[in-house]
Amino acid sequence: MYILDLIMKHIDIHLVSDSNCESLLAIYKDIHLRFRDEINFTKYVWSFYNSENRIKRLFTFLQKRKKDAFIFYNISTVNLRAIVKNKARALSIPCIPLLSRIIREMVSHTGIKPKNTESCDDFFTEEYFSRVDAMNYVLAHDDGNNMLDFKEADIILIGVSRTSKSPTSVYLAYQGYKVANVPFISGISSEYDISKRDTQVILGLFIQPERLLKIRKSRVLSMDSIMHNKYNSKYTEKSLVIQELIESRKFFETKNFPIIDVTMKSIEEIASTAIALYEKHVKYV
Repeated sequence: MYILDLIMKHIDIHLVSDSNCESLLAIYKDIHLRFRDEINFTKYVWSFYNSENRIKRLFTFLQKRKKDAFIFYNISTVNLRAIVKNKARALSIPCIPLLSRIIREMVSHTGIKPKNTESCDDFFTEEYFSRVDAMNYVLAHDDGNNMLDFKEADIILIGVSRTSKSPTSVYLAYQGYKVANVPFISGISSEYDISKRDTQVILGLFIQPERLLKIRKSRVLSMDSIMHNKYNSKYTEKSLVIQELIESRKFFETKNFPIIDVTMKSIEEIASTAIALYEKHVKYV
């Protein structure tokens, strides 16, 4: 196993279909391009999983593997889809269907119900569509993009490079939270003026210097020569990294942003802490 695999955030992506997985593979490709700098993905393709026994074998594997995971699925049969959702929920694995939002928008626009309507009804819930909206919001507001539109975010994450901002944002989006994230850049981010509404919480992500240095050095070693040259010595220089972390923590404390130490936390643990801080904040607004 490579050192990078030990210290970089890792997520298994399971693509499950009762036919081939071509559409799911196209979605995975786009997700991989957007988050590969933050997440080490392992892809599993489960094609033609069109029986209850096959679905059970899949979840036996997931239960034994015990890794952070996402399931993207495209299954047309009602009972098989119910099995996938229930078993994923029992293992606390985010489980996202492919066609539901597309079908709903077609119905809304045309007024025409699709064939086999029963197979779509279980998707059409407020909870599901709030998750879809949240996921779209995260993708549009990742890594400091569209900062002028942060007013809709429930949670804003700020931290230096390699503090799991992006994968945590995606995980929170699956829980239905609109999340934006911003990189803390030494000498620049102290000037951030993020307008904040009452029901919004801004959280600072902090990491111990030794851990951050290991992650950054391994990241640089994994890059090709062009990208390697782009990251100069400041990115992995110990004294500068420590100074960057000191500045970020001072910024969080000055702004009274709650701080989450992500040093040895999984994405799920970081997200759970973020949700608890958000709910506590909203409770007293």
